[in-house]
Amino acid sequence: MSVRPSPLPATSPTTTSRSADQTERLLPHLKVSFFYLKIAVINEWHSHQASTINKPDPRDFKKLNKMSIREKQFTSPQFTSFRKSNDARVAFGIINERTIKLPGEDFTYGRKNRPQTPVYTIIANNYGEEASQEL
Repeated sequence: MSVRPSPLPATSPTTTSRSADQTERLLPHLKVSFFYLKIAVINEWHSHQASTINKPDPRDFKKLNKMSIREKQFTSPQFTSFRKSNDARVAFGIINERTIKLPGEDFTYGRKNRPQTPVYTIIANNYGEEASQEL
């Protein structure tokens, strides 16, 4: 039998590690490649494109619920069978114009502020003077 020489160094039979010198030689290369990676990502930025797939309008579950109650379908199995036999869709693209009703110019929200505390009259002892004159 012949014994093959191990490709790993004799000091660490199970692990391989880079020396500090090898790591320092790789750092500039890693920094440069990361820089080019950032530039590549920015240069190939794709904007969103709307889907061209024509999908059917989504189901109108509020309307289906109201229809099932009118037909006296209250339990879950009844509602499931009703939904399979009936269909209601939300029509996209139809926007009902609503007028905006704003309150009048003099309308304010909230409560009125309480009046300011007369700090100057308290500091100047005006209330004390008034009380002593009344006595």
